[in-house]
Amino acid sequence: MKNKWIKALSILSTVCLILGGAALIVGIVLGADIRDAWKQSGNWNSITKYGVFSFFADEDDQDDHDTEELFDEDFSFQSQDIKRINFDLKNVDLTIEENNSDDQVRIQIENSENNDISVKNNSGTLEIKDHRSKIGKTTKNIDVALDIPADLELEDVLVELGVGDVEIEKLLVKYTLNMKLGTGDVEIEQLSAGTLDVSCGVGNLEIEKLMLTGSASIEGGVGDTRIGMLANENDFNYEISTGVGNVRIFDSEFRGLGGEKKISNGSDKEIVIHSGVGDMEIYQAN
Repeated sequence: MKNKWIKALSILSTVCLILGGAALIVGIVLGADIRDAWKQSGNWNSITKYGVFSFFADEDDQDDHDTEELFDEDFSFQSQDIKRINFDLKNVDLTIEENNSDDQVRIQIENSENNDISVKNNSGTLEIKDHRSKIGKTTKNIDVALDIPADLELEDVLVELGVGDVEIEKLLVKYTLNMKLGTGDVEIEQLSAGTLDVSCGVGNLEIEKLMLTGSASIEGGVGDTRIGMLANENDFNYEISTGVGNVRIFDSEFRGLGGEKKISNGSDKEIVIHSGVGDMEIYQAN
């Protein structure tokens, strides 16, 4: 009985920590004063690697930032030269759209200061990197848009994003799509991947149609997750741990604070789900 009480208190403490941290993060993103947040919560010098709140510009730097001239930049590469894409971004809205007209991979960057975002082909890996070192509440979001051929199948894609939304029309990944997300919503219309590894911070995740040839790991933060599978329920084994919210796998629903469950369907593929605060649903897409 004592161990059960300890486990319950531990789970409740973790939930409170998640909710408190999420509220503070959202408050900062919406414009709360960072000095107030620092006083209330201690030193927030390195909440994330990707610059969500890792480096804060002081007020003078932010005033100077507002007067900087903004630039638009365009890049293009032959699709046969691009095998992988790595995104390392801080305060960015990312869009990926399919292109049916030619075999070019095009990148358009809007609202950037000079050299904020670098784009280069490194031995077949398209690297798109955000070089800003100071991110504050007045930092402008940069828009990064990719236009890729509809039939281009990439080997691997890595998305590391601090603050911003992601919209993907169609993406084909032969091996692994790895997404490490901070604050923002993600909407994907069509995705085909060998392995899917997603870690969410604050925001909603929706994948309308997912074709998965391997396994998946989905870790929810604060927000809802909905994934439409182009597969049957018995095509995968499942390992589920619930936080605050409901988890629905096709026709089965799992509730409860800190519950854990494993479902074996005799498959060699597995979907591992760790829900945080919010509902998570995996359903059969049409």
